[in-house]
Amino acid sequence: MKDESLNIEFTAINPDNIRKAMEIHKNILIRGIEGVGKITHTIVAVEDKANVYYIGNPLDYEGKKRPVSYEKYLQYIRSLRHDLTLIEDIETLIAMDSSIILIIDEIFGRSSSELEQIGKILDKKKYTGDPDSRLHQIYGSADRQNG
Repeated sequence: MKDESLNIEFTAINPDNIRKAMEIHKNILIRGIEGVGKITHTIVAVEDKANVYYIGNPLDYEGKKRPVSYEKYLQYIRSLRHDLTLIEDIETLIAMDSSIILIIDEIFGRSSSELEQIGKILDKKKYTGDPDSRLHQIYGSADRQNG
């Protein structure tokens, strides 16, 4: 029986932990306090992978605007991987039929309609009918101890 959970501890820059999780699981939730490097480590972990997409969020996990401008944050994300595809319309991903790696930043603080669209991506195998369809979603979210 496959282990249903895998804890990744960021004690150092170790993208191999994320790679191991991607080999085992389709969806990965990476939690940690703000600034620990959840997205940075993830992008490093997929540097040799093709078809990497990123869905950002101008709001943080509490639904508040990010303290630094969102555009500046996106510039930083793009500097980590220049061929990273930024997605503004989730519907374009639902229509795709190729295998992708999707990084979703700040899953918390999203509207119910955004979460519904993300749910469609999670069920992509159901929508494509391809039993071998594999889609890695890697969520970056702040660690919420009481939530």
